[in-house]
Amino acid sequence: MGGAVFDRKTIPLLARLVASLTTVFAPCRNARKGFVALPAACCVVLAALQLCAGSAAAQLLTEFSAGIPPAPSPRGTVLGPDGNIWFSEETGNRIGRITPAGVVTEFSAGMSPGAHPGGLAVGPDNNIWFVERNGNRIGRIIALPANGTVGTITEFSAGITPGAFPTSIAAGPDGNLWFVENVANKIGRITTTGTVTEFSAGISADAGLGSISAGPDGNLWFTEGTANKIGRITTAGVVTEFSAGITAGANVNDIKAGPDGNMWFTELNGNRIGKITIAGAVTEFSAGITPGSGPRNMTLGPDNRMLVPTAFLGGGLFLLAADTLARTLIAPAELPVGVITSFCGAPFFVYLLRSRSARIVP
Repeated sequence: MGGAVFDRKTIPLLARLVASLTTVFAPCRNARKGFVALPAACCVVLAALQLCAGSAAAQLLTEFSAGIPPAPSPRGTVLGPDGNIWFSEETGNRIGRITPAGVVTEFSAGMSPGAHPGGLAVGPDNNIWFVERNGNRIGRIIALPANGTVGTITEFSAGITPGAFPTSIAAGPDGNLWFVENVANKIGRITTTGTVTEFSAGISADAGLGSISAGPDGNLWFTEGTANKIGRITTAGVVTEFSAGITAGANVNDIKAGPDGNMWFTELNGNRIGKITIAGAVTEFSAGITPGSGPRNMTLGPDNRMLVPTAFLGGGLFLLAADTLARTLIAPAELPVGVITSFCGAPFFVYLLRSRSARIVP
């Protein structure tokens, strides 16, 4: 495979294929003494490749522009319940949808002129919800045919402070959507039927609310760029602010829940990535970040480094179980272990080829 590039999609696939081949091509019990060493070695090599896959040379980037008008200013993105990516066009005043193949569809009917849609979130009703920064509304667009005509937009403004300038929205653990109002300096909650409640008690004056995200503790966490704090609001509306450990003038911007049970945030001016525990302890990281890069947004990405050793151990355990079955299933006679492994492994191998072949990067 001269010139091939291994990315984070290819390597997990190859690891799965090696694990499957381990089960398919074990023709007899003696295989565990020698032949299994080949796929085992492959797993070790793949593990090394996976650990190195974070380098810039191992990443693949594909850009899509067909179907998007000039200068739409894409603002926010979210993975929809339909398996597509939905995005907002701030100056284009549209909501867009792009399939994994890159086919773009735009929707604007029902959106007020000059609304400037921003952040998006998938609601508990499996619709896409978004903020209208200048329109001072919360919008909802249907993503699934089961909920109505796909692309139908409904706007909600009742209960939102005039000039509130909502900037970010997130699905809460209580079945509602929560959003921040940058100018009004409030946190808003909207039900899936459009009823809005606003909260301001406990939020610093002119906090510069920027982003909001659901935390692992059942609360909502938000950033205060001007006040230089991280805020937490319960579903009952009780606010707690944290500032200890955050560099002065950092301008905290975006916040997301991490896979480690903590909240992670960006520091636009501080040029750092921060981590805050649900107890409020902050740790900042700057090593490896280009000076002056101004990290703004973040998202939780896949990390498949555990996949290769898991496949390695899982394949070995499976062979051990298959060998035990081969010895005992029709005792005192013995079945070739390949009968057991092929019976289980071959269908799974075919399934992998059919479901993943279109995603292999040459």
